[in-house]
Amino acid sequence: MHISLLAPQAELRVRPRFYEPEMHTMLAPLGPLFDAVGVAFVQGAAGDVAYAATDEMGNFAAMSRQYTIALGRYAGNNVSAGLIGVALRAYSQPKYVTCLDLGAWGAVYTEGWDRQLKLVGQEAKALKQQINSVWIYPPAADRAVALAAADPLIAVA
Repeated sequence: MHISLLAPQAELRVRPRFYEPEMHTMLAPLGPLFDAVGVAFVQGAAGDVAYAATDEMGNFAAMSRQYTIALGRYAGNNVSAGLIGVALRAYSQPKYVTCLDLGAWGAVYTEGWDRQLKLVGQEAKALKQQINSVWIYPPAADRAVALAAADPLIAVA
């Protein structure tokens, strides 16, 4: 069995108590332990714990589903790349969108960090339903389809 761990740092951070004078003593490096038990460590983070730059303009990933998919693709790619010794890919997702369901009235869809309104009402609702029922689901149980869907260079629609 092979175990890989993806985490921001190979260390254990103990939550300090307010009276602890030496903050550095609250840190335990885990690299030697991982080496001893055969765990491959790959530095990184994905999903809700990640605070990653999405572009060159200073925007960062929000804790939301739209970033989880792309972050997961990059994280998976980089775990694999780290294990076989090839170059990691820098995360990039410059397109930012919001699609908010507003019940029976419909929805609103915006694009850009300044949230420019693109669709409203039932047209946006149809898009939201497609996002919730098709886009966010895993691919079919077909190896070629699944591997293609895991490519971090897939453009965000």
